Amino acid sequence: MSNDRNHYFSGETPIEKQHSHEHDTLQILQRLASDGKRDEFFELLASIKHEDKRKDIIQMCGMI
Repeated sequence: MSNDRNHYFSGETPIEKQHSHEHDTLQILQRLASDGKRDEFFELLASIKHEDKRKDIIQMCGMI
């Protein structure tokens, strides 16, 4: 048996809001990348605040 506990994610704190936004945005970015919608991908990618995260997403989605 695992001692891991489930944590409630309210989405109300600034960090939770940022995480939720990035999670939702990443799913859309992955779909845009797989559909070859390069312009839309990079337009939406600009909504991710940190440059390092944007670079990681570009690489992960194969949009280099």
